[in-house]
Amino acid sequence: MSLAATRTLALAVALALTGYGVDTAAAQETSGAIKGDGQPFLMWTEGGSQDFQNALMDTYLKGFANDTGFVPATDAFCCGTSNLQQQVDSGNVKWSVLQLASQAEFEAAKKAGLLAKLDPKVVPTNKLEPGTYDDHGFQAFLNSFVVGYLPASYPDASTAPQKFEDLFDTNSFPGKRCLFKYPEFAGLLEGALMADGVPPAKVYPIDINRAFAKLAQIKSDIVWYDSGSQATQLLANGTCKMAEILNGVAQSAHANGTEITIKWDHTVLVPAMMALPKNGPNQAAGQAFLGRMISNSQEGVNFLKHVAYPLPMKYESVPEDVLKWAPLEKNLNGTIVEDWKWYADNIKEVTDKFNNFLVTGQ
Repeated sequence: MSLAATRTLALAVALALTGYGVDTAAAQETSGAIKGDGQPFLMWTEGGSQDFQNALMDTYLKGFANDTGFVPATDAFCCGTSNLQQQVDSGNVKWSVLQLASQAEFEAAKKAGLLAKLDPKVVPTNKLEPGTYDDHGFQAFLNSFVVGYLPASYPDASTAPQKFEDLFDTNSFPGKRCLFKYPEFAGLLEGALMADGVPPAKVYPIDINRAFAKLAQIKSDIVWYDSGSQATQLLANGTCKMAEILNGVAQSAHANGTEITIKWDHTVLVPAMMALPKNGPNQAAGQAFLGRMISNSQEGVNFLKHVAYPLPMKYESVPEDVLKWAPLEKNLNGTIVEDWKWYADNIKEVTDKFNNFLVTGQ
């Protein structure tokens, strides 16, 4: 596990529900000094369900719009930074702020010169946990891929899946299982290795061939999906008995009336990253928005009520019915933090191997 991943796990386990002492009034004053006058403010969100987009609009973006007069919107795209590269190269960047799906992609974008530096006078990253930020961005929307299922699929709870690697055990848990079609984000390879007997603490560095050999054993029972909403639909209509699913997607599905149970043991925690595009529009507004995200604790709690993806900071008064869906406190026991450095170094081999697996099953 990389040093950054170790720090992320330490901060995640340490996250508590006590006040963090952020200055909401100061956040509003800073963002309120920026005047949008009806100009667009577009946030690129790499992936994420419609519920995630709605949560952003109802909390962070709505508050920013009220303070500044900008007209916010989200632009969802998954996955990769090729669109960002094209826009920066053309000199016509449309996004004011970026949410990158993983730290590996953030590091790749930074290395390619696609990101602007943060202004520490505006973006108080020092209020975040150490090791979760640098001068180009910060971790945000910590999310976990968990094993999820409908109670009706396993009426006897004692025989239901209990841990992430159960997704790969078709002997104990027969039937179709839904897996996310982007292995670098979902814990796909990590889960396969754990199911093959690798202890969670020894998953990294990933033995790619061993992981895909395990996947090959269950290939006839895999249903691939591309978005969180698809995972929910495939569970609800009975296509799959269980799925690897983001904790926030499961939370939203439950709130929208789909009974769903999730299990946290041996889940994979994946931090997203917030950043600013190089030469993006309204750069001062982008800086102010990121500063407001960190400083406005109440908006952070309200966001968790919609989708339980926290920032690496402490929160005030998270309700128990929200906490059960969040990668916080006891839910992080046994968590594996994605080693972004390993993926950054091996992403081409993983992608090539995965694309070949989709075609050949090997």
